[in-house]
Amino acid sequence: MQSLIVVIPHKNLSTISQKRVQMMSIGDYSMPSRQEMNLTSKTTKTMETLEKKFKKVRYVGWETSMSPIVEREKKTMEYNVWWSKEEERGGFEMYDEESYGDDYHAEGSLDFTGKVLDGYDGVFSLDEEVINCLEDWGADVKQMREDLELETNLDYGNKR
Repeated sequence: MQSLIVVIPHKNLSTISQKRVQMMSIGDYSMPSRQEMNLTSKTTKTMETLEKKFKKVRYVGWETSMSPIVEREKKTMEYNVWWSKEEERGGFEMYDEESYGDDYHAEGSLDFTGKVLDGYDGVFSLDEEVINCLEDWGADVKQMREDLELETNLDYGNKR
């Protein structure tokens, strides 16, 4: 079963009833009520949520722990990454532009302790472009890079 992330793309949560959230999902999904999301009409807290949408040409292929050699193909991938610093959580979605996600699609959640990215869910291995985006926003991704054996931006230089 895949994780489903609901992105609230506005800052004032008291106006959520006036906003429509569009999302790509696989299978049936019903939007939770305001009460299930712990949002009431009295909610006035404004939260800072960073969000970035971008495209990157990548060589992609389906990979599991049992597939050491994967045939990859060149695809333009669309990314949507977000981070709510106050809630210490975030999420990501990525899919291939050519098939609008029918061929390649992944999404998941990001867990933070303060500014430290310390966990993720939804994919086997977190995509390096997601990590780079978070690092550009000031997240501490050093341990995650080490855990995933990715090059640091200092080593990576201007290659990205």
